[in-house]
Amino acid sequence: MKRIMLHTLSTLAAGIVLGWLIFGKKDPAQQQAPTNVLCADDGTHAVFTCTMHPSVQLARAGACPLCGMPLIVSSEKPWSDPAKLKMSPEAVALAGISTARVRPTEVVKTIPLQGRVVADEGRLYHQVAHFPGRIVKLYVHEDGEYIHKGQPLADIYSREVIGIAETFAYSQNNPAIVRSSRNTLRSWNLTEEDLKDFDVKNNKHYKPVTVKADFSGYVLRKYVNEGDRTSNDYMAEPTRLFDIADLSRVWVEFEVYQEDLRWVKKGDEVSFTVRAYPERTFTGFVKRISPQVAENSVTTTIRLEVDNPHNLLKPNMLAEGSLRVKPQGKASIQVPATALLWTGERSVVYVQDTTYDMPVFECREVQIAGKTGNHYLVAEGLHTGERVVINGAFMVDAAAELAGKKSMMSLLKERNTEKEHLARNQ
Repeated sequence: MKRIMLHTLSTLAAGIVLGWLIFGKKDPAQQQAPTNVLCADDGTHAVFTCTMHPSVQLARAGACPLCGMPLIVSSEKPWSDPAKLKMSPEAVALAGISTARVRPTEVVKTIPLQGRVVADEGRLYHQVAHFPGRIVKLYVHEDGEYIHKGQPLADIYSREVIGIAETFAYSQNNPAIVRSSRNTLRSWNLTEEDLKDFDVKNNKHYKPVTVKADFSGYVLRKYVNEGDRTSNDYMAEPTRLFDIADLSRVWVEFEVYQEDLRWVKKGDEVSFTVRAYPERTFTGFVKRISPQVAENSVTTTIRLEVDNPHNLLKPNMLAEGSLRVKPQGKASIQVPATALLWTGERSVVYVQDTTYDMPVFECREVQIAGKTGNHYLVAEGLHTGERVVINGAFMVDAAAELAGKKSMMSLLKERNTEKEHLARNQ
């Protein structure tokens, strides 16, 4: 409401100035209308107007009743069109109004991006100790080590595993117990082969069992030390030994401002660099666009999947990228930001009607498809070759409002009336 009031006051102020420019002061001595009547070529009565005061529309030749200048024949038909605003060349020059012809253009927008490298969650693994016991030896001692699937990670002394070995030794005649023991081994990711060195009958089975890596990758984090005890899913959550990441492919996540989201789609190619290798350019394709915007944020996240065969990209590296995109849909005409007047959900430009022998402007609603630099892309409302007011659009709008023509403010009033009508009918 405050914005509407400010705009109304500004419009009135501009209208007063423009009214003085266009209409000037009335001279009572020059109010008499001329008496000569002419006909146009088509037999209809000609219309006479003043170059300084186009609002003067008379059926007879003579002098302008406002300034005394000779009236000229107006080629405008119909001259009373409520959608068209007529101004004199002098008024246009004094108001600083200028126009430009719009043409189709190949629009390419470059969106700067800031983000970071993260591990591909589909290649991020948790290596656990599958059975309970005590860690007597670790083979991996620090983060960053690369391990291969099947590589020994830790020796764990487990009374429970020893008990299973004794079951196999002394309960072979009980198929149900043997079957249950084998199922327990499977749940611990072990087999009878892992117990082949357990010599129960000679009392040489009190030894640890080696846990081997289930995955290949880099150790991102180590959670245990020698002497720590482990649990399994029967006792509690299995003890996590390491976080392992396969970095042969990584994610790169960038933040995109909400106003740029309309430009981004899956499959778009993004080029980026990282500070560790500023001379090298990496590329990736948009695989995911976050379905939501974070709370208290003006951005949303897009994700790339990037092949990383040489492991140059590491999690949490900062990345700077750019996305070059073309507008979607039929937006091929762009106009300077100075040409647009905003009325909430509607945007307005003033188009010059070049079929008249004087400056004539028409208020036109347009649909905006996006912004690139200091220009807006127009999806609907303009046609190639039309002339649009690019400077002084507000002055033209103020003059239209003052003359009772279609204007930004009149459209806004219509919109408010429609909303009130819908509210009453609900």
